[in-house]
Amino acid sequence: MSNSLLKEKMLKLGVTGGIGSGKTIICSIFSALGVPIFYADEKAKILTETCEELKKAIIDEFGKESFNKSGYNRQYMASLVFRDQKSLLKLNQLIHPVVEKEFLHWFSLQNYHYVIFEAAILFESGADKMMDYSVMVDAPLQLRIDRIMKRDECKREEVEFRMQNQWSAETIRRMADWVVTNDDKTLILPQILKLHKHLIKKNTSHG
Repeated sequence: MSNSLLKEKMLKLGVTGGIGSGKTIICSIFSALGVPIFYADEKAKILTETCEELKKAIIDEFGKESFNKSGYNRQYMASLVFRDQKSLLKLNQLIHPVVEKEFLHWFSLQNYHYVIFEAAILFESGADKMMDYSVMVDAPLQLRIDRIMKRDECKREEVEFRMQNQWSAETIRRMADWVVTNDDKTLILPQILKLHKHLIKKNTSHG
């Protein structure tokens, strides 16, 4: 297939999963296979510092304290949204459209069989509607809690609250096209290679 045709038929794969599920590990394997990865959550952090339009919208909604001399005041914003679902939803509604716009620009510059859009709240944000397919990275609840407590050196209560801000694993599992199991027992690579080959076949198929 020519580069132009490959680019024309390039697919978008959304990768999501609850905190502690291991999305980063899964995406690192896809990256090693040559798949371009767009890390939506990391891009969101960058855009809150660099996008003046987004900065103004956040200040208008949450006040001047949302930024300080160092930039985006993450500690202050966390204190606002940590126990307030409405504030968290509003913040996400400001950030996600800017991230999606950035993704579409990035996508236009890629040239591969498919790309990955990695996001913690793919379905919750509505970003799944931009995707051709979606994958959920899944792991047992207790294992996810243990991973986050160890990684972030935080208490179980904080992890459980953060999990409450995401849809249940059961809900996401029903919505996703595929599930990759990352439970420290099931081999990950065969699951990813199977999916990788399937997506390349989809891209190169003329049917």
